[in-house]
Amino acid sequence: MTHDQNLAQINLYMFMGETSRLPIYQTVYSGSLKDVSTLKTILAKFETIAGDKPVLVVMDKRVCQ
Repeated sequence: MTHDQNLAQINLYMFMGETSRLPIYQTVYSGSLKDVSTLKTILAKFETIAGDKPVLVVMDKRVCQ
């Protein structure tokens, strides 16, 4: 498998149920998670949805060679 395809990138975040593992909320966002304001906005949205329940955040960073 080669990874040299020049494909468009989308930025997506998804909120999933821990037990069901089904998506509860998902959206495409513009910007970069390196931009702190983007990350703060996403975490605030999660807090709004989850209320006082704990949230586990899993993030992936694209590695370029």
